[in-house]
Amino acid sequence: MNGKSKKRVLVDHKNWLTYLFWSLVNVVLIVVRFKNFQIIGRENLPQTGPFLLIVNHTSRWDGLLVYRTIGRPANFMVSPNELLGVQGHVLTTMGAFPADPRAGIIEYAQAQLQKGEGVVIFPEGNIFNDGVTHPFKNGAARVALTCASQGLDIPVLPAAINYAADRTVAQIVIGEPISLSTYTTQFQNDPSPALRTLSDRMHREVGLLRETIGGVGDRLALYGNKGKQAWGNLIKSVTAAANTPLEFPLHLANSVNLKGETQKLAS
Repeated sequence: MNGKSKKRVLVDHKNWLTYLFWSLVNVVLIVVRFKNFQIIGRENLPQTGPFLLIVNHTSRWDGLLVYRTIGRPANFMVSPNELLGVQGHVLTTMGAFPADPRAGIIEYAQAQLQKGEGVVIFPEGNIFNDGVTHPFKNGAARVALTCASQGLDIPVLPAAINYAADRTVAQIVIGEPISLSTYTTQFQNDPSPALRTLSDRMHREVGLLRETIGGVGDRLALYGNKGKQAWGNLIKSVTAAANTPLEFPLHLANSVNLKGETQKLAS
């Protein structure tokens, strides 16, 4: 043995038949769970061809709402722990693949993009329900810059999800593509700084979008005080704000010049 571990080969278990089946199931689940689900900026999401969608992660419902929003088969990078047992079988037939570096995830994501499919990544790496979009890991930036440096032109789209206090109303907003030209040149010369810079840019773009749909924590992060202790103070501020009743700001869609598509669901 040469001491090198062999990478696990990832297999795509989804197809149009599984997509149609799980889409129907997903619609029923969303109708039962939510009174209202609004999609803003859907025109920014390509109807055909590849794309990379970067989304904050605040609930286990996020993936299902994104699945509904995309409207065609796509690929979702998820924690390996989510792909165990029956749940794992279900999620892989919906397009999930493990965020495991030993599984060649960059190569797999690139292959799916080359097939003309979308890839969805939640770069926070975990679910955070404290009201703040946490710093992004570098995986999404690495996928984007690896593809760009090899001549694969894909739109990289930031998106944000937010929920009403009672979790019966949800919004997702999709922003315009992030230009990679500057980051690609830097990546080819010095990868590490380019990855970190793009990850920070992605984080900022998602935070800006989430702020427009009522993300109190992101509003404080974007416009509040900054400093070494800012993060701890931010969490305290968000916790305090969470105790104050807030009206879910559906009207903000108009104030940021985004077209809204509202799906009113059964009570």
